[in-house]
Amino acid sequence: MKKYFFAITAVFALLLTSCGPSQDDAVTYNNKLVDLSDKVDDLTNKLADELDGENIDSLNAVYTRFKAVIKNGLAEVKLMKPLEEKDPGYYNAMLAHFENMNKLAENEVKSIVAATAKFAGGVEPTEEEISSLEKNIEKFDTDSQKSMDLVKAEQKKFSNRWNIILM
Repeated sequence: MKKYFFAITAVFALLLTSCGPSQDDAVTYNNKLVDLSDKVDDLTNKLADELDGENIDSLNAVYTRFKAVIKNGLAEVKLMKPLEEKDPGYYNAMLAHFENMNKLAENEVKSIVAATAKFAGGVEPTEEEISSLEKNIEKFDTDSQKSMDLVKAEQKKFSNRWNIILM
């Protein structure tokens, strides 16, 4: 009788531990999303550094890498799928952030880079061009921060559910 009890207990324990993702899976999942986001953040900072217009070739190279990292990150996030089907908030927030960053890169950042290159070439900007540049910079800052704030809020909920300490 004891043999059957231990066998049934062992099988039950295996079923419980194999029913869905573990805390280790959640940590790995979180780290992957953070790594993808960090790559974009690093290039955002490099891009901002290049906007002084001193080296247009370098600015264009960083912008090209910036777009590629965002597109690759977006593709990777789409492949990952949510860790939790019942509460995909963190995944959805990160997906929306990458989609937002991709849209910003193709529109506002593209315009910012083009204007910087134009003005660095010695062309005197008009008031309208300066205003447009300022609006694009403000839109990029506001929209990227808004989507990242949502990611951080969802990450906090995710980490609380999985009992993960965020660094």
